[in-house]
Amino acid sequence: MAEATYEGRVSQQLPANLEVERALLGCLILDNAQIEPVLEMLPSAPVKEALDSTDSRRRPRELEPLFFSPAHQLIFGAIGRLYASSIGVDLRTLAEELDQRGKLEAVGGYDYLSRLEDDIFSLTQAPRYAEIVGQKWRLRRLIRTAQSIADEATTSDAPTEQIIERSEQRIFEITQDQQKQDFVFLGDALANELNEN
Repeated sequence: MAEATYEGRVSQQLPANLEVERALLGCLILDNAQIEPVLEMLPSAPVKEALDSTDSRRRPRELEPLFFSPAHQLIFGAIGRLYASSIGVDLRTLAEELDQRGKLEAVGGYDYLSRLEDDIFSLTQAPRYAEIVGQKWRLRRLIRTAQSIADEATTSDAPTEQIIERSEQRIFEITQDQQKQDFVFLGDALANELNEN
């Protein structure tokens, strides 16, 4: 009789779009007015983590970084910190912020920062780029959660109902992130509609 086994697909490529990540960062550098709307669009937990930490290895195990590229995560955090400090974001201030934290070379140096602007087709696309980055983050989070659920289901001695309940809660948390974002967009749409009338 063959034994049933579960083999995770950790080596499978996770959802990401590095070109869109670069384009979003370039938009934020070139047009600081895009920063606040983009911050409001993205899921709050990974945004807060990016702003609070300069070392992605220090994040809680369950929290998937917003940007797939660790360099992009560091750059995004630096942009957010500069903005929160009311410091204009440009290539020089961004490079200085990263250098002060010992991360400039980790992101590819000044040369890499200056090339971020090369992937921009239109500054007005920043909200769409942010939407794509958020969608890819949710998919990676879902994959990691599903892998964790499968691991728990195959190794835990806990009662089945308890495992199912924990699994449902973890999936529910992911759907709540999406519903919160949809609610914000609906609220913005209603406010805009009221202001026009």
